[in-house]
Amino acid sequence: MRELFSRYVVLLQHLLRWLVQPENRSRSWANTIANQRDAIIRHLEQNPGLKSKEPEEFAAAYVAARREASTETDLDLAAFPEAPPFTPEQARDSDFWPEAR
Repeated sequence: MRELFSRYVVLLQHLLRWLVQPENRSRSWANTIANQRDAIIRHLEQNPGLKSKEPEEFAAAYVAARREASTETDLDLAAFPEAPPFTPEQARDSDFWPEAR
């Protein structure tokens, strides 16, 4: 379960930065997002019992990712949505890219 949480933190932090700082988007961010998506999908496939825990892990990871995104960007925490602006399914979807607010 720890791996799922950790990977979601990295993925969500990058998706939040993608959302809030469109001017800073880079291939590096896109690559990190893609790699984390693949790793989460693979981890869930290898550990099907975790699927029922995913919503809880996603919610907890969002709290941490929001805080880390704020720290990494030097933006106030309020710059990032308090509640996740995307679902776990969207976060894992390789075709989903959050649009700037």
